[in-house]
Amino acid sequence: MRSLSRLAVVAAVALSSTALAQRGSHFSAFGGDPLPTGSSLLHAQFGWPGISATYLTGVMPKASFGGRFSFNYGLEGQTGGVLLGLKFQGLVRLGLLDTGKVSFGVDFAPGFAMYFPSAGGNAYTELGVALPVSFVLGIPLSDALALHAAVELPMLITFSGYSTFYLPIYMGGGLEYALDRNLYLTLALRLGPMIDVRLNRPAFGVEGLFGLAFRF
Repeated sequence: MRSLSRLAVVAAVALSSTALAQRGSHFSAFGGDPLPTGSSLLHAQFGWPGISATYLTGVMPKASFGGRFSFNYGLEGQTGGVLLGLKFQGLVRLGLLDTGKVSFGVDFAPGFAMYFPSAGGNAYTELGVALPVSFVLGIPLSDALALHAAVELPMLITFSGYSTFYLPIYMGGGLEYALDRNLYLTLALRLGPMIDVRLNRPAFGVEGLFGLAFRF
């Protein structure tokens, strides 16, 4: 009887460890849930408003850290014209809720931004601070396919050239499809008003990005 009790305890511990391992193996390029501890991500995206490369690594069960570099040809998604710019950002991803069927998290990516003069337009380079925040709801549909919905505020404060506070309010979603355990195709679409606080009027903004994510 004592041996059977010991065997039952060992089996329970083993099953619990397996369940935790399976739970920790969940992966998403967009968020809703941070990366599993010890895993990392490289995520390249292209489309409108530009091209970006993101590095992220899981350091705690509910937190991942990394950075992002972007080359933009649209001002934070604003449509109606081309404006070249560079962004250098840190990245923090926090998991707030995980029910097993859905997850909810927040991304914060503060950094430095510069946009260069356009022909016939502003004669000075715009320098500023990027303070984007996004809230992501992740919904796995199968082992290979996941859906997400997001509210994104890619805020930008410029303090030279044209000084203002840009407040985009974008909503949308996207998909990610696993080609194998470590390689994912991604699609993201966001749209909404982009408010120039100095002018007190909104423009229209869009983010439409295809991507490839590699987990290692």
